[in-house]
Amino acid sequence: MANLSNYDAFIVLISYLRVLNMGYHHAHVNVSGPNYYGDHLLLQRLYEDESGIAEIDGIMEKTKANFAEPVSFGRVLMHVQNLYDKYELEQTLDSADPDSMFTILLKIEKDLQAYLTTMINSIGENAVFGADTEGILNLIQDTADKHQTNIYLIQQRLG
Repeated sequence: MANLSNYDAFIVLISYLRVLNMGYHHAHVNVSGPNYYGDHLLLQRLYEDESGIAEIDGIMEKTKANFAEPVSFGRVLMHVQNLYDKYELEQTLDSADPDSMFTILLKIEKDLQAYLTTMINSIGENAVFGADTEGILNLIQDTADKHQTNIYLIQQRLG
């Protein structure tokens, strides 16, 4: 994150959230096997409640408010594509192997946690958002807390 502007750091965050939301939804639709129903419900919870559109919307609105410029659709898509390639999502999420799906989604969640920790430390050290720095820190910490729950749930599923 050291090489990213504050705006770009939020674009990357939005991209992580988009990839997770799409990944959870895709896995929800394609999951099969003996644990189908439980996996189906867990993945539905993850894409609707924990990593849903409301979370992404809140981050996007805060980004626009703090940077006084639109959230760039093209830049979000570019980062989504980078993450898609990095995690080889086409092969993993199209495999219909639930353990593979959950394993890669867990990896992305853990990488997101590391990214959020870096954001929190960077914002806290630099107070880059003036009067709204505390609000931004609360938003990022809340996002980290929600995704820590996702990590716990997936780890429980994988055993």
